[in-house]
Amino acid sequence: MLAITALEEEAKNLSLYTIGPIIQSGSSNPVEGSDSLRWLNNQPSGSALFVCFGSDGTLSFDQMNELALGLELSKQKFLWVRTKEEGLVVPSWAPQAQVLGHNSTGGFLSHCGWNSTLESIMQGIPKIAWPLFAEQRMNAILLTGVLKVALRPKANEKGLVDQEEIAKVRKGLMVGEEGKKVHNHMKNLKIAAEKALSPNGSSAKSLADLASHYSTKSWNGHLIPLVELPSYFFFTTTSTSHASFHNWSPSKAMKEALQALPTNIDHVFLPPVSLEELGGVKPGIQITLTMTRSLPPLRDVLTTLVATTLVDLFGTDALDVAKELKVSPYIFYPTNAMVVSLVLHLPKLDETVSCEYRDLPEPVKLPGACLFTVEIF
Repeated sequence: MLAITALEEEAKNLSLYTIGPIIQSGSSNPVEGSDSLRWLNNQPSGSALFVCFGSDGTLSFDQMNELALGLELSKQKFLWVRTKEEGLVVPSWAPQAQVLGHNSTGGFLSHCGWNSTLESIMQGIPKIAWPLFAEQRMNAILLTGVLKVALRPKANEKGLVDQEEIAKVRKGLMVGEEGKKVHNHMKNLKIAAEKALSPNGSSAKSLADLASHYSTKSWNGHLIPLVELPSYFFFTTTSTSHASFHNWSPSKAMKEALQALPTNIDHVFLPPVSLEELGGVKPGIQITLTMTRSLPPLRDVLTTLVATTLVDLFGTDALDVAKELKVSPYIFYPTNAMVVSLVLHLPKLDETVSCEYRDLPEPVKLPGACLFTVEIF
């Protein structure tokens, strides 16, 4: 709440609409992932830790071994990618929404992606925070330091989280005193989220206010939350278009979201663009260049619209096209308010910093947020 208040003061010339939590509903096909769900059916209530690093998350070979050994050392139930007496292997995919909603799931070791974070909140499942990149580090700080709904393991001098630390945090979350406090905090947060989504809640009021401004939209960016969002506008919207990049194969969850689109929502994959000359550049650079090189076909999509363009935080280059076509622009940030606070505060921060952000000797204080260490940069 402090971050939202600070945002309103920081960006007085912008309209802010706080909505959600917006999550994808469970798979429409209950057979999918039946092995993992069947295994959970045979476990005690609240006993299993679900381990998932998202569709793009990877660990080093050494860290993978330490995590596997730590889970085994904890002697607690877990659902991940190795099979021992206490755990189950899931080679590539599991129905995350259904797993988190299962009675036997009692914890979630996660990369702290915002979709996964919201799903765990809506199910009241406390977390072990293991961020990998991008805004996940800020999400982890929010979950552990502000909301206190997650525990975070500490890395050793080699940069690895060793098996003993993993086992300690795993036991602490599931059976320790600190874990009981985290469980209670998450329970209260779930209640607050449900209240926000109620017919008279803050999210519904913000959506009604936003929807009253336009009737036709184009979307671009994080696919799942942007596909889920239009369903909240049906009471005012007659038609919606959704455009997304075609350079990466959509995950199983993304495919399900697209297949579930109502008939009044059209989805358009923009033509793939070549990045071969760049070699192995970082994902963030790939996303930025893909967006830039996709502007011509995106312009063709936008010319069919009559009112509004809404893009996510990775698609802001599209706003120039919207301005050119005199289409009203909106930005959808499918992440926590502290990330938005950082983005809006960066110009002021630039004026006071003479070095790279990662070289700052002291933590950064953002309006309405806790202190952030240089790891978020």
